[in-house]
Amino acid sequence: MDISLRIVIPSLLLFVLFIVDLGEGHNSCPELQCGNGPPIRFPFRLKDRQPDQHCGYPGFDLYCSHNNDTVLELASSVKAFVNSIDYESQFIEVTVSDNCFPWNIPGLHLSPPFQFKNSLYNYSLFSCTPETDTYTEYPYRVIQVPCLNSASASVLAFRSDVDIDDLPILSCTKMYTVSSVPYNIWSSPSLELTWSGPNCGHCEGKGKICRFENNSTDLKTECFDPDKDKGRSRKIMTTVSILGSFLLTLVVYALYRVYRYDKIEKENQARIEIFLEDYKALKPTRKNVDVTVENTSQIYFPEWIYNLLEQKEDLRVYVEDNGDAKIAKNLAIVGLWCIQWHPVDRPSMKVVVQMLEGEGDKLTMPPNPFASTNPTRTNVSMPARHLNQELEVILESE
Repeated sequence: MDISLRIVIPSLLLFVLFIVDLGEGHNSCPELQCGNGPPIRFPFRLKDRQPDQHCGYPGFDLYCSHNNDTVLELASSVKAFVNSIDYESQFIEVTVSDNCFPWNIPGLHLSPPFQFKNSLYNYSLFSCTPETDTYTEYPYRVIQVPCLNSASASVLAFRSDVDIDDLPILSCTKMYTVSSVPYNIWSSPSLELTWSGPNCGHCEGKGKICRFENNSTDLKTECFDPDKDKGRSRKIMTTVSILGSFLLTLVVYALYRVYRYDKIEKENQARIEIFLEDYKALKPTRKNVDVTVENTSQIYFPEWIYNLLEQKEDLRVYVEDNGDAKIAKNLAIVGLWCIQWHPVDRPSMKVVVQMLEGEGDKLTMPPNPFASTNPTRTNVSMPARHLNQELEVILESE
């Protein structure tokens, strides 16, 4: 693959990832919910589905139970189920599994960011013998706690700031005192909690959504319009789609270039192998230059060919036409280049292919590759050689 493609493709990938990240921004925290529960968005977050801390304000962590209920941990021992969330008025309605908050009061210690919505009072709980309608005439001072009743006793909550000396409590035994709880905690299966910060109610009132300010380090929040943000996201996604299509086209083109380059290299390698096979058939052999003499001197066949070419004599081979004679001469010159004594003088395989495919008239004679400096007899009788079969493979490759 070209170096330009190796640089462009990773750069485009990084650019697309940057645009996607820019488009997501805070929108990587979509509105979620557990089953049919209330929608969950900032300042709340589902910590089991939104591990990113910036999706919610500190202390507003919720999670989905195995039954797909939305759970809020009020204390280490009290897990409340969220019935509804009013983001504009900033209160949340919760219940407990047994619908009896009084059972959980000993472990119910609210801490920021949540507080009870209604007014708070101190109460004393008494266990009394069951007596029908005994305390119905004291509705503001005595509250029945049905979920704590048993077959042998009724539980009543008395406000600590109210005088109870005139109440018939002789048949009652004090259980314990509870501080700072709303009056409806004794009789209602649900509680309403509120929070003061972050103040996202004004965003909801404008039809906007609250979130952290971009790059904020001090938990500051801001309002944003989800409709405008969706339009911006659509534009970004359109841009990403176009860039993705371009990138895919570029990758396909790059793969084609790699495939084409590999194919050409294989073809060149095959042609080189064919040439080497042909050259092996003409590898240097000892030839008798004077068949009329018994004790003949010996000379390498390539050296004999070199001398013929140097003296511009005929190669003394039988060929069918002048074209074949020209090919034979070209092969001889290229072969002599390939057997140069010094490796640096030998052409590369790529250059060899170019020499074979080029015009023979432009080929230059190589330096004399033979150590022998004695004059060589060229006017000896040499048996004629038919090169038709030897050239057939080369001709096919041209």
